[in-house]
Amino acid sequence: MVNNEKYFVEWLSKFAAGNKYLPTPPLEMIRHVGSVNEENFREVGMILVCDLVQFGLLTNPNATIADIGCGCGRIAMLVAPALSNSGSYHGFDNVVGRNQVGD
Repeated sequence: MVNNEKYFVEWLSKFAAGNKYLPTPPLEMIRHVGSVNEENFREVGMILVCDLVQFGLLTNPNATIADIGCGCGRIAMLVAPALSNSGSYHGFDNVVGRNQVGD
């Protein structure tokens, strides 16, 4: 990754971390997926999304995305709004004792 790209990803992830308007699950769910607090949850989510963009995996707003092992939607909250009306996001996860499917 070029230094400018690395700087941008760092800046964007810090911006997302501090953005209290992004939808964020309850702290119990955040801790279940390995984050320590809301800011860390949002920051890691943005880093993951930037990685997906860098690898060319989020270039089509009309795409259908299947997120297997989505947890509590760390990536969904950032990817779904970028999709057009023709695109869709489907998140699947297995939680001990129950299965969850989120659209």
